[in-house]
Amino acid sequence: MCEPLRARRGRPALRAEHPAWVAATADGPGHRWLLIRRHPGHGELAYYRCYSPDLVPLRELVRVVGSR
Repeated sequence: MCEPLRARRGRPALRAEHPAWVAATADGPGHRWLLIRRHPGHGELAYYRCYSPDLVPLRELVRVVGSR
């Protein structure tokens, strides 16, 4: 079971996202992921390629993507 995460504090609970992530391999330094968010109401999927020089938790990626 996945836990819904809010992209931003104060967002209504109905807008909570259901995220998943997959580590992606690439040459060079840093960490890369494919972040997938599913809207709980209509099931639409959104995909994001993510990079960070340091390892970060899923919650942090969701926060950053939600601030865009």
